[in-house]
Amino acid sequence: MYPITINRRIFLSLALTMLGGLPAFADMAIEVSAGSRVPSMRVEYNNELNGLMDKLRYRLVQNLQGPPGVPPDWPELALWKFTLGDPGKAPRNDGAPQLQFLIFEPSYMKNQIKLRMTYRSAEIKRDWDTVWIESGRLMAYGYPRSAVVVDELFDVIHDQLLSKYQEELRQFFVKSAPLTAGGIWDNDPENFRLVLPLAWDRYSSLSQSRFRLACSWPEKTDKSSAAGKGQLSTANSSGEVELLSCGTGHRGSFSTGKQPPYQALSVEPRKWRRSKGEKLQPIDVIRDQVRKLLLLRTYLTEEEPSLCSSRDSSHMEVVQEVSQ
Repeated sequence: MYPITINRRIFLSLALTMLGGLPAFADMAIEVSAGSRVPSMRVEYNNELNGLMDKLRYRLVQNLQGPPGVPPDWPELALWKFTLGDPGKAPRNDGAPQLQFLIFEPSYMKNQIKLRMTYRSAEIKRDWDTVWIESGRLMAYGYPRSAVVVDELFDVIHDQLLSKYQEELRQFFVKSAPLTAGGIWDNDPENFRLVLPLAWDRYSSLSQSRFRLACSWPEKTDKSSAAGKGQLSTANSSGEVELLSCGTGHRGSFSTGKQPPYQALSVEPRKWRRSKGEKLQPIDVIRDQVRKLLLLRTYLTEEEPSLCSSRDSSHMEVVQEVSQ
């Protein structure tokens, strides 16, 4: 065992290896960080504090993601990818989803030590607090020994924050944290569907879920033919187009050519809009244009509860025409 006080870089490298490395799409992962703003903790643990926070972050990521071969404590949260935040950098402010854990001493309660869990993204910032050490305990017994402090912090976070607020946290993930990046159109032109880089073995529970797909035009595509009423406008050509899609319940073969193909989730776009908040429109009349879009990010969505349970008449007419 390497001393954490002098081998922090080695510990982080080993942690990443044990976690299976960074997720395949690290930019889409929720970044997990942990730290302390309590001066007395710095005095108590001295040079060990940073290493202890590294250990805590690793434990949290492993627990949220689920160790290989072990069912995760929160299966609904484990659908998202998590990665270790960089301890050498300030918290990101680019809108990327982050889950932060902070140890602090509230100004209104001397010698009481609290834990704060914060989820932040481009659209959301939400805090949840709980008490770690009451003031009487701190004055009487001080801080836990360095050999057990990470276990104690982890247990408090596990029981009093993650377990207690997991459903609220999941709702925020649905709204603002991508499940993955990229995707490919099915090779069969008769199948109007996309295959997502979500392995069937892990994500089959979502095979009939609703998804929000953020897409863009390829740089060299001529978008002029897509302008006009009821079609994909070029007025926002530098922005994104959203496709609300339904899981087909079937597997598709996913490969980018850089890796062996594997069985993955497939989805069928049903409605579209130019930006979030706009009215959704049926997708059938613009199918050929939609096929030119590039899939950027995939989100779960709870919009349009009836989206996948029924088809509108215009869709049925298109299907009948194709089948004749």
